[in-house]
Amino acid sequence: MGFWNNLFKKKELPKPKSKKVGDKGYVRKPVTKPVVKKEPPKEEPPKQSFDSWESEMHQKYVEFDSDGVSNTWGDIWKKIAANELDGATLVNGKNPPDLLNENPKVKDDLDIMLACCRAELQRADIGEGMPAPFYFKRVAILFAKQKLYVKEIQICQFYLDSLKDYKKRRGESLAGWTLPDDFYMRIQKAQLKLDKLKNKAIKKGK
Repeated sequence: MGFWNNLFKKKELPKPKSKKVGDKGYVRKPVTKPVVKKEPPKEEPPKQSFDSWESEMHQKYVEFDSDGVSNTWGDIWKKIAANELDGATLVNGKNPPDLLNENPKVKDDLDIMLACCRAELQRADIGEGMPAPFYFKRVAILFAKQKLYVKEIQICQFYLDSLKDYKKRRGESLAGWTLPDDFYMRIQKAQLKLDKLKNKAIKKGK
């Protein structure tokens, strides 16, 4: 069988040697680069300002009673936040002020006050309004009662950074504003209390 296999086996022809530069009959093949068509830049639609968007949303969600009186801005914004912003500026489906109006005791609930702070940060971030300081002050007070001075400082700084960013994006200055002073004073007092605790810990460790 080996004989027959060898008999019908195709002979492999020797591979031609590749010609190099300098060999007789060598022809350099031109290298062509693929032509890439440049597409014209896509024109982006003009960005809508927040004021324009807010006005558009107001017209969409405003309602009038039989006397032609519209619902309050708080009610209108609650609908906008729920339907257009996935509830980002709401707490339990309500505007933060509504929670306090319904139950003033929530000001002593740390979790709810923190949620209100997050809602206010979101509201300021989209440009709807300046973050309300009340909720941040309440959280700072509740942290201070628990002697959590580092967190007290952090929440005060959160508010100051958010306020500065909001005013900066509107091209406005904080010059002459006394509102931040309360937070700076609270930060200083909290830092002094924190330093005292650190010194006591050091003395005990000796």
